[in-house]
Amino acid sequence: MKKTVFAFIAAPVMAMLFSLTAWGIQPEDIVTVEPTIDLHEFLPEKSYESLNFLEPEPFSDGLAKVGYLGSRNDPVNKTAIVVESGYGFIDTAGNMVVPMIYDAAGSFSEGLAWVKKDGKRGYIDTQGNAVTPLIYDEEDEYSYSETWEVTEGFARIRLDWQYGFIDATGKVAVEPAYDGASVFSEGFAAVYKNGRYGFIDTLGNLAIPLEYDWASSFSDGFATVQKDGRYGFIDTTGKLVVPNIYDDAIMFSEGLAPVIKDGWCGFVDTAGRVAIPFDYYDVRPFYEGYAAVNIEGNCGFINTANKVVVPLTYDTVDRFYEGRAAVRKDEKCGFVNTTGAVILPVEYENVGSFKDGLAVVGNDGKCGLINREGNFVVPLIYDDISEFCGELAAVNNDCKWGFIDTGGNVVAALEYDFATAFNEGYALVQQNGRWSLLQNTAYVAPAKSGDTENTDEGDTPAARSGSGIYLWIGLAAAVILLAAVIIILMRKKAPKK
Repeated sequence: MKKTVFAFIAAPVMAMLFSLTAWGIQPEDIVTVEPTIDLHEFLPEKSYESLNFLEPEPFSDGLAKVGYLGSRNDPVNKTAIVVESGYGFIDTAGNMVVPMIYDAAGSFSEGLAWVKKDGKRGYIDTQGNAVTPLIYDEEDEYSYSETWEVTEGFARIRLDWQYGFIDATGKVAVEPAYDGASVFSEGFAAVYKNGRYGFIDTLGNLAIPLEYDWASSFSDGFATVQKDGRYGFIDTTGKLVVPNIYDDAIMFSEGLAPVIKDGWCGFVDTAGRVAIPFDYYDVRPFYEGYAAVNIEGNCGFINTANKVVVPLTYDTVDRFYEGRAAVRKDEKCGFVNTTGAVILPVEYENVGSFKDGLAVVGNDGKCGLINREGNFVVPLIYDDISEFCGELAAVNNDCKWGFIDTGGNVVAALEYDFATAFNEGYALVQQNGRWSLLQNTAYVAPAKSGDTENTDEGDTPAARSGSGIYLWIGLAAAVILLAAVIIILMRKKAPKK
């Protein structure tokens, strides 16, 4: 009797506990934000012979970039065609926060976005306010970097052929005084003037003198520098830790850097010692403890002890992501793990990279998803699958888009003509020429820098399932307590022998 009662009570308890691991995004979590958006309402008062709205970009800092491309007859030269474009931004309620008045625009980063009009650039904030005037020049063809977004609190500017930086408020932090500049990385930006390279810090001080023929950005605390045609490395104090004796060098990663000498490749450590001898035709940086290497066109992987862990039998290999690496042989792709074992046979036309335990696989024009064990979570049934973002991926079949979760379940039907990725809990979709916003109401925003709550995992499956876990644990505890009470009562009522 006791066993029967226990089994009767335990069954629903175990089912509830199991539901904790199965909890995820449900179709009812995806809702349409009303009303639909008619971008025609926000066009300038001009008539176009041809008009196309450009594909919006995913939300960033609460705003998504939208735009149009239109053509019309030149009012002066009747035989000529004028092509015009306009870019702006909408918020998560569908409001046009920044009108489509700019010739070009970047996405928001750290609260600012660059915009361009009449050949001049400037920056706006998330309210659409200009934080700098539209006075900065276009990039030149010999530019050091093509990135204008805010990085580490600073963005590049170019005025009268000279480069400088603004801070995140739009204030000029480094006056334009250099012939070129990289973005900030690890607190430093590479700059050059009169053909010589050095580094400035975030205060604009020349922290490392202009004495090199070339310099990379800092990575893992070190930067590649070239002098007299030879490459070496400096640290953030400017100390030369690896002498300029190599034909070429790539950035440090996981304490080792690829270098080339006399046409052969190896690795040096942060003390400048040769850690892996010059035995290879080609090498790539270490990721997750492994580096891709090549001998006579055959590729595989070594570990930091220079032990071959994936045989050099492949035509090309990608880096490791989540302990899995894509490999290619005879124009077919598959995956291997860190022991070299094949987890997905090398027989598919294309594969993606692993992210959050899943990777896209394609064959014969159809795509599916595999897990880290190489098992198909989603069979090869879709024409296209985007990268997962916030546990959701856009999928396409017969030119119709929808969304699936990490289990392959359809959470938004494939009924849209176009769909952006979900980002920050929202996606833009188009249907019958009108745009709508989809909201993932189950989305949990990651903690911002400075928040006291530890939510480092951000919008990951683990973090998402944890958003309501305390409620479920409480319910489970209540059921267990109820079961204990019932058992006690039954014992009291049972006749004594």
